[in-house]
Amino acid sequence: MSLLFKFGLMKLSLESLERVKNDTENRIKDGLHSNNQTYIEDQTRKHQDILDELARRKQTTVVYTK
Repeated sequence: MSLLFKFGLMKLSLESLERVKNDTENRIKDGLHSNNQTYIEDQTRKHQDILDELARRKQTTVVYTK
């Protein structure tokens, strides 16, 4: 599932990635309130994949001009 999720992230726009990042942060907070450890771990893994994709895109979209 993780690979499918990562490939799905590649198709999203930068704005959509930011929205998904915020959604997963909220899901992690909700999981902490319900004390559901498995759910928290799953969402944390997804959140890290999202952060990795955001970092990759921001790294490749920097343009230097003279």
